[in-house]
Amino acid sequence: QMEADDVRPNAGALAAMVAALQQNGWDGCASDAVAFGAATDRMRAYCDWQNSLKTPAALAAARFVEIPALHQTGVFTREAVDRVLSSTRGCYRDGPGGGACVGEALDAPVDLWWWLEFFGLGLKCGRVASPRGAAGDPPATAFFGWRQHPRQKTRVHGRLSLENLRRIKADALLRAYRPTRVLLTSVGRTIEFWRADLAAHDLAPSEIETFEWRPSKRTPAPECPREVLRGDREILLRVWAYGDAKARARVRLHVPDWDERLDVFVA
Repeated sequence: QMEADDVRPNAGALAAMVAALQQNGWDGCASDAVAFGAATDRMRAYCDWQNSLKTPAALAAARFVEIPALHQTGVFTREAVDRVLSSTRGCYRDGPGGGACVGEALDAPVDLWWWLEFFGLGLKCGRVASPRGAAGDPPATAFFGWRQHPRQKTRVHGRLSLENLRRIKADALLRAYRPTRVLLTSVGRTIEFWRADLAAHDLAPSEIETFEWRPSKRTPAPECPREVLRGDREILLRVWAYGDAKARARVRLHVPDWDERLDVFVA
């Protein structure tokens, strides 16, 4: 699913990804990406964040924050593609439609739908990095160049509004975890928005507890608030709604009882 105006300057990109996929036993392998053309600092930072996710676990964990890779950067086994498309009659979904891990009525963009479905089925995708050092926009060694336009859909399409994307991610989160109790931690109106979307869902938890916490930037950091600690609440999904990567890093650093199975970042 590579778009016509994107580029793969490095002729060895596909071979490198297929080799990594086969060597690691992955179901897919993405490459890093470089934004070029009318690229803003924000889009370059977005690519940098995606490129920092290397392992299948890191990519899967990030899917409720943002898409962990441009899906057009990836190669996938035929078996993996067939599994993802098995609930959509063999078609890619862009809008409402079938899906095991994303609600049928939701107006889901194809890239977000793909990764929520892919990782929701337990499939694995890692990432390989381009060789460094070449000049150019994008560099001649880049495995993938993502061309930017001032009016591209990423910036202007209503389907990509924060509200719509949040509803899609909340839906996929509840389908993936089926929690009965949730502790939602964030700041400001983000708590209200996420709580409302979780509570309105058909799979809404019976209990949604909220706590407002702005992780400290100080070093050494003050003690983690006891309200966000798990304590004896073993069957509890903790949802951390922080859009800023630095805030997520501080949460991860400050929370001593982090459990990869039951702690989830969203944005």
